[in-house]
Amino acid sequence: MNRWNPQKSPLGASGGMILLMLLVLGTCFGVALGMDKSRYISIEEVKPGMEGYFLTVYSGHTVQKYPLEVISVVPKWQPARDAILVRAKDPVSEKSGAIAGCSGSPMYLDGRLAGALAAGFTAGKEPLYFVTPIEYMLEIGTAGPGSSAARGVEAGPVVDFKAFERKYQQYLQDWFSPQTTGTATMIPLVTSLPDRVCNQMSDTFSRMGFVAVPGGGQMASDAAGTKSDGSLFEPGGVIAVPLLSGDMTMAATGTVTEVADGKIYAFGHSFTGLGPVELPIAPGTIHVVVPGVTRSFKFSSPGEIVGTLQFDENCGIMGRVGNPPPLIPLIIEVEYFNDPKVRRYDCRLAADPVRGPTILQSAIGGAGLMQGTAPVEHTVRYRGKIEVDGFAPIVLDNISSGRELTDLMSEASSIMGMLMTNRYAKVQLEAMSFGIQVTTGDTQAAIADVVMSDSQVKPGETLKLTVELRTIGSHKQIRQAELTIPEDLGQGAYELLVAGSDDYEKYLRKTGVYRFTAYDLKTMVAAIRSLTEIRRDRIYVVLSLPPSGLAIEQTELPRVPGTKVLLMQDPRRTAELLPMAERVEKRIETGFVVRGSKTMRLVVEHK
Repeated sequence: MNRWNPQKSPLGASGGMILLMLLVLGTCFGVALGMDKSRYISIEEVKPGMEGYFLTVYSGHTVQKYPLEVISVVPKWQPARDAILVRAKDPVSEKSGAIAGCSGSPMYLDGRLAGALAAGFTAGKEPLYFVTPIEYMLEIGTAGPGSSAARGVEAGPVVDFKAFERKYQQYLQDWFSPQTTGTATMIPLVTSLPDRVCNQMSDTFSRMGFVAVPGGGQMASDAAGTKSDGSLFEPGGVIAVPLLSGDMTMAATGTVTEVADGKIYAFGHSFTGLGPVELPIAPGTIHVVVPGVTRSFKFSSPGEIVGTLQFDENCGIMGRVGNPPPLIPLIIEVEYFNDPKVRRYDCRLAADPVRGPTILQSAIGGAGLMQGTAPVEHTVRYRGKIEVDGFAPIVLDNISSGRELTDLMSEASSIMGMLMTNRYAKVQLEAMSFGIQVTTGDTQAAIADVVMSDSQVKPGETLKLTVELRTIGSHKQIRQAELTIPEDLGQGAYELLVAGSDDYEKYLRKTGVYRFTAYDLKTMVAAIRSLTEIRRDRIYVVLSLPPSGLAIEQTELPRVPGTKVLLMQDPRRTAELLPMAERVEKRIETGFVVRGSKTMRLVVEHK
């Protein structure tokens, strides 16, 4: 990802600043043309010592006015951007310091709107805020369709869940790293997920600029601040971005800065910095301001989704009421070893290419842990379906042991991330559903030994194999298989691999990486299917054969005559030609999560 990193501020070494949300290089660099000077005050008119007020909600959904004073105007706080430094003078701020969730709170000087509270200092003894000038915010959404800063992590041509997970975590760290300071950015992410899930995901949430606050659920719209005139948003009021709604909730909360011409401006900084977006917005209620030693935050609940966040830029967000964006239906069913009921969670997931994979991980983890923690020795069997517009559903059907829900969470989130950030075409995820069964007992087993009926065989003969597995308690398990040697196989020495799923996948990548290489959206989906079809409870017996065909992208052409090979190697052809890796394969179902492998030498004699 190409992205310019501005110089870090030396303040990070002595007392760090915490942006109440992300400050990502975006598009708001100019001054709004034709700004109504009777309604707005420009930064050129702001002077140190001026006194004014800001609007925000500290409790319920009633907007109140609180005093503040201008300390200074900070030039070039970010490239081509100035900021106003102010001190809040209300009792709540003096007790709590800068409060996460106040992002977007409008500041008024001389009776006119000057900007939005956007950032503050961590561990500061005074409630100091940086204010984004209103002229920058009024330009949100005016840069045109090319203003999008990024679309998430790029998977690369070779589909690999583990590699994508690493890239995704690095992407979050790079993209959401603070731009003006040395500390991470934070905004309250109020959620109904269990504490343990929030703790497990805390590092990832932090990379995205969130501090997870367990204990919040969705409220009815009338309890979330609908005004007497029927409006849903007003300057200083609560605005939420529900990333997950339904039986489980996760919503980021900030403050409305301005409502003009049907446009709702908020936050005073970016949410993802992606430019044009389609994310849900909702009103909300503040339960209480929670003071903290290093940070304070608003504890809130979102209301019902009522509109769409349309632009997400450096200087803030902008959306409209009406026509909520399409959400991804998400159903998770959990069977727990000590729970007589099958627990079902019906949710809706925002189609967020950046945060969506993490929110999906959190939802799966939350559903799995809602009834308690898995025992030390446990097995998880899961089945999932990811429905993609224009394709047959992608099916997950697998097993893991001793890893809680890590494998399912990684696979599901990687698939979602790969599809939503692919380089080929825009993807619409129509629905996702997952069924999870958690039972007691460790079912891991390692391949300890393999015995062949004969190390020398002839074409057409059947080779018998006895595979010895050793479980966690060193109990022996025996599995047997038969492999028929091809009738036309030439004499010589061949490699025979007996492997669990991990080593089998490594073999496939080594001998035929084209199976997992994406050339377009269709082949990306096919590569994803190839990965999801590898089960952990199988033993894979593979006899490698000499290449005798070609692979054109993912299409295999076995036993291609030499004359045709020469024709197909014409340099004018654009499709890549690779040797086709042929093999004879047998799969053994075991009921255990099989690890390890054995490689043996098999000699084929004259028939």
